[in-house]
Amino acid sequence: MNDVSLPPPLNQDFADHGGHSITLILGAGCSFDGRTDLPLSKAVSQRVYQELVDDGYLEEDFCDDPSDLSEVAEAVSQVTGGLEPIVGHIRQRFLHVDANEGHQIAAAMMREGIISCVITLNYDDAMSQALGDVSGQEVSEIRSVSTQSDFGDINLVYLHGKADADNPNDLVMRTGQLNNWQETWGEAIVQSQLIRSSTVFAGLGTPVKVLTETAKKLHNTFSSASTFYQVDPSPYEQENEDGELEKAPLADAIGIQEGQYVSCGWNAFMRKAGKRALIRQVRDLCNECADMAWNDERALFDAMDPEEQTDLEERIKSYLHSGSTSFLDLGRLRAHWFLMSEKYTPHNQNLVARWVGRLLLAVDFVARRYDFDQVVFRPSDGSVEFSRSGNPRSVVARLFHGRGDRGWSHVDSKLTSTSTSAIESVNQATCVLGRGLDGDPQNIAPPSDLTNPDASKDRQSISDSTPYPTRVDTHNLQEKTDELDSVFEIDS
Repeated sequence: MNDVSLPPPLNQDFADHGGHSITLILGAGCSFDGRTDLPLSKAVSQRVYQELVDDGYLEEDFCDDPSDLSEVAEAVSQVTGGLEPIVGHIRQRFLHVDANEGHQIAAAMMREGIISCVITLNYDDAMSQALGDVSGQEVSEIRSVSTQSDFGDINLVYLHGKADADNPNDLVMRTGQLNNWQETWGEAIVQSQLIRSSTVFAGLGTPVKVLTETAKKLHNTFSSASTFYQVDPSPYEQENEDGELEKAPLADAIGIQEGQYVSCGWNAFMRKAGKRALIRQVRDLCNECADMAWNDERALFDAMDPEEQTDLEERIKSYLHSGSTSFLDLGRLRAHWFLMSEKYTPHNQNLVARWVGRLLLAVDFVARRYDFDQVVFRPSDGSVEFSRSGNPRSVVARLFHGRGDRGWSHVDSKLTSTSTSAIESVNQATCVLGRGLDGDPQNIAPPSDLTNPDASKDRQSISDSTPYPTRVDTHNLQEKTDELDSVFEIDS
């Protein structure tokens, strides 16, 4: 599974920041994989059916196929006139689930403008939770015909509804509803999204009708401009009971070719996609650093010897290599570095690569000057740890960039936060490297908290009792070696 490769055109689309090139269509397998850990549709259906029989809503053997949730829903509707009994059994299980890594990467890619739309056939709120994890407030959530007017540039669509629906009968569960799926708001939305370069079906390997029938209907609406892919841990072809090779049911149903079939799980697939997107971001950062080294950071560049100049881009790559920094990590680092209240800051925004590049050049200067061969970024607080092989000592620095509208006072507010995690970070960090920050870096008096004036006294006491990290403005860093020496010169 680890050596799975993505088709080159799909790799290209995952590197297309701002291209809005991909639509994802998610099934139950995506919520089964990893920490979300929801049961697959067949298991849910069989369990719910038995509970409905035990409760007395259905007679034993009333439903031909208890493993098909759409048939169970049809049976309940016939007997009770509605879906309240079945929804009552599944609602709590599908609400407030933990988004898995695949959901989080997909949500971050929506913020990056790589994925234009996620269409989920699931009732759980894992994707909504993931968008919260990456501060994706700009993504529109569409869950019914009443919310389709909210359709925006980037969208999360609950094609069959969401478990927290006010009216259980609004959920699309019955076979009859699926058969009448065409010419509805759902079909119109799907048609508008399948003009993207790539459409990826993930977690839809099971042959349950509620999934395969919907997939067929989606296939009937797709544009010739879009290439279909399927992601599933099962092989593309398997032997049946007669010893004959059969294609994966969904691939066979909607005409997906073997070259467009990715045999791996949902989380593994999204990690692979995230790695490709990260490679593109790191390349952008290398280009920015090289450009600045020859232009407005030329003095820093001239301080290098010729070999160091030649190896600049390789060093930048090594600091952010995929073994230690993931696609999600880099977005979380940016949020810390830019003093943002959000949890994830996209790469694909104006000047972001340049701001990050300036911080990376400062990191590179420190690493070279003091012979640190290990540079590790911490996404939890945005710090960077410098160390040498064989030396137990290390130096931890916090990085910040003011983006033209933040000052050193904002750094003080961040470092003297009353939250436990921030206090621990102050104790660990011995230096702050800042750029683009207004004010005097040597003025360390904690500023008043404009949103909570009563907090100032507590903040002052924290500052008085906690060793305050040395602060260095990295503009013309080559001229500030005395300040750096006091922090970064450690015993060999």
